[in-house]
Amino acid sequence: PKKACAAAFFVAADGAVAAFADKFGDVHGLPVTETQFKGEEDKTTFDEATYLLGHCCSIITDACAVTGETKRLLATADRDFKIRVARLPDTTSTILNPEIGVPEIQSFCHGHAAFVACVAAIPSTVGDAYVVSGGGDGAAKLWRCEDGEEAGSVTLAPPRPKKVEESPAGDDDDDGDDEKGVSEKGKAHVVINSGEAPREAVDAPAGVGA
Repeated sequence: PKKACAAAFFVAADGAVAAFADKFGDVHGLPVTETQFKGEEDKTTFDEATYLLGHCCSIITDACAVTGETKRLLATADRDFKIRVARLPDTTSTILNPEIGVPEIQSFCHGHAAFVACVAAIPSTVGDAYVVSGGGDGAAKLWRCEDGEEAGSVTLAPPRPKKVEESPAGDDDDDGDDEKGVSEKGKAHVVINSGEAPREAVDAPAGVGA
């Protein structure tokens, strides 16, 4: 993969796979052999990684492997405010088959008001599988992977007011600005950007206007 930006590692029934996400929204996988676990020399080579899944027209920000009582999942977060949870096949031979890959989507997690900066699995061997995420909106959220349901949320850094420059005196522009939170002409006004926590983490737009 080019410009890798996230990585995850998961164990299948017949081996292990290292997954790498890139800034083009694609996730590729490479097998991890038993000799590599033992620190021995492995002469097996691979010309290229296998394409597993992709986020259409979105930059992936983080990835993690999720294991539950009966599931093997891969969660990938992106700049479009969402987390995709994909169901992994049982064997590495199926996962790394370029004609199959990881086509089955378990769920989507929607709820952040800005880009999802990170995602991590909550270790569990029984019951439902969960992930926790942090976003550019300053919120940390708990998700149930089975259906993408938000199970909990806490605001770590509330949105900050943003001062908008004053409108010119005598401006006759009457295009519905008052309905968008703009005050009387010639006066400064404040707009709350619901997707911007009080920090500058990345160089892309942080959220949407209220």
